[in-house]
Amino acid sequence: METLGGRPEDLILHLGSAALLKGRVSIVENPGELVMAHVSTGGAEPLIVKLPGSSRIKAGDKIALTADAARLHLFDAERRALRG
Repeated sequence: METLGGRPEDLILHLGSAALLKGRVSIVENPGELVMAHVSTGGAEPLIVKLPGSSRIKAGDKIALTADAARLHLFDAERRALRG
């Protein structure tokens, strides 16, 4: 089975209906210039998303996320990166 991967800073909040991922924020950390949100999407572990410090999200919020396709990576079942 192939897996899609990306870095926390490559995910961005999405306001439209065609989001890449949807989930619920479980933890919000705000160390200053950025917000780190743990987002449960139904997988085994939550995603960690890095957002601008001005983001007004809080635990319990439902959010939608997207990313620039060029910033995402596809991995095979052995976790090897697939090149396109």
